[in-house]
Amino acid sequence: MAKLNPGYDVHTLSGNIHRNLTHIMDSMFIDYSVKEKMFTFFEIEGCIPGTGEHALLEEIVNNNPWPKPITVYGYDDSWGLLGDLFEAETTCVKERNMGQVASTGVVNLGFFSREKEPVLKSNPDPEIATYNSSKTYISFVVGDGDALYEYRNMKDEMTRRVGYCNDDPDGCFPLIWSISPQMTKSAPLWIDWFYEQAQKTGKDFFILPPSGDLYSYPSLMSGQDRANFVNSTEVDAQKLDTSGTMAWEWVFSWEHAIKTYFPLYSLNNIVRGFFLVNVPYPLPIEAFFGTYKVVGGNTVLFKPLADWQRSTDGNYTGHDKKDNLTPAQMSDKINHLKPGTVTYVYMTHDHGSSIESIYHCVQNLTEHVEVVNHNNLVDMALSRENVLSFRNEIDIIQ
Repeated sequence: MAKLNPGYDVHTLSGNIHRNLTHIMDSMFIDYSVKEKMFTFFEIEGCIPGTGEHALLEEIVNNNPWPKPITVYGYDDSWGLLGDLFEAETTCVKERNMGQVASTGVVNLGFFSREKEPVLKSNPDPEIATYNSSKTYISFVVGDGDALYEYRNMKDEMTRRVGYCNDDPDGCFPLIWSISPQMTKSAPLWIDWFYEQAQKTGKDFFILPPSGDLYSYPSLMSGQDRANFVNSTEVDAQKLDTSGTMAWEWVFSWEHAIKTYFPLYSLNNIVRGFFLVNVPYPLPIEAFFGTYKVVGGNTVLFKPLADWQRSTDGNYTGHDKKDNLTPAQMSDKINHLKPGTVTYVYMTHDHGSSIESIYHCVQNLTEHVEVVNHNNLVDMALSRENVLSFRNEIDIIQ
């Protein structure tokens, strides 16, 4: 599918739930939707139960032989309440079998998708010593990679990152970027370029964006749909030569996800690390205590130390201002973590963070803090669990 807004003002109510046509259609994505023969439409009330448009959407979803979960291109921001309620598409239908590729406003994919899928190779993991309980291990994740329309900004960030590493190789620390696996077919040259830049630094790494194969809430899926999503995400991870992914879930579905969804990845151990973020609202993830949780014996879920995505000048006054720290404040927060902590910081430059913010933060970290990549972070979490388990056994014996 593709959802392309024909020109509705989706953010202003006109006395009821109906909207007015106020502008012309954003046509930049049309070439790709035509090339791929997508079913292209738009409904203001399609995700609202009890409406005629929702009934039509249910009929469309249930009477087509498309692979499930259904991939939906475009972007649905028609119902925003401090966050776009239906942007992931999963909650639009009771079957919970849809997921999004954020691609509104992306031009020329019909041309770029003509290339063959690239063979992608990640940098080797940094060599670090075994887990040391007197140290703090942390990763920085730049998480804009789910949205294809963000790649112009992401390209600028990556270009500056390469410049910094060239100017100061000793100060080039591991940095993680999320990147869409959909680009392997929709824009192969784009994703190939990013991997080439990463090879130049030797310290940049990629993980899948939220929530793996598609932006969705996969724990709300069931049966074969969920199994298909897990399989697609594992295939994506192998294509991108990675073992990590961002994970977004609906605000109240984390406990269910931890019990029924994430352990499914332990069977093949292809995706080892999940970097969690709460959406559509930046609320704390309270489904488990601490900074991480091991499920299935070998899969690690990481709760962010901070959702550091707004303006980093300390002046942001929005509803999630607790994480609006200056780089100096963020480094101070990290420096004062309990020794032995294993955690990560989530950032998105589309809301104010920047590559400079990360550099200024890292420059102020003390010697006991080690910046690592996603594989290192998983290894340190599992090693920490083994250390704690061993200590508990000794205490029992004593």
